[in-house]
Amino acid sequence: MSIHKSRAVSARGEEGSLSQLTTLEAVMRKQLDACIKAKTSDEAKAVMNQVVVEVQTTTKSLEQLGKVNVDATATADIAVRVACIIEILIKMLLKLSRKFGADFVVGLCGEIDIVLKGLLVTIEGLFAGILVLVLKKIVDVKTSAIMQLDLTQCAKVLGLIG
Repeated sequence: MSIHKSRAVSARGEEGSLSQLTTLEAVMRKQLDACIKAKTSDEAKAVMNQVVVEVQTTTKSLEQLGKVNVDATATADIAVRVACIIEILIKMLLKLSRKFGADFVVGLCGEIDIVLKGLLVTIEGLFAGILVLVLKKIVDVKTSAIMQLDLTQCAKVLGLIG
């Protein structure tokens, strides 16, 4: 029988479980800027490799926490942060797709998929039911933002068109 650590986190508990996600979000924003500035596919690949390392590091750090009890405000904040991290990652992939083509991005997706799933599984294990809130936050995107996306590029990345 395993013993689970339990920690309580208030809405202001930034020093606990939220700090890793806050740091990852900040790093992802910097990496988005680096993706925009990348001149070659090698530079872009190096940036995305760093993203993979950062997500892995955050996941390992979160795994050390054990089960975390959070109040509703902290849960909402965690969901917003995770949704932002995912949205930033999507923006990176879209920017790189426009710059270097869908084939380049598809080549990056395998490793990103693995580490992102690992992060999400870990977060769900720590904060039961949080993925539903994350999904709601992602779906709450404004219609105007969707209209601005290059849907042809999205379809290419998803393999829906040649």
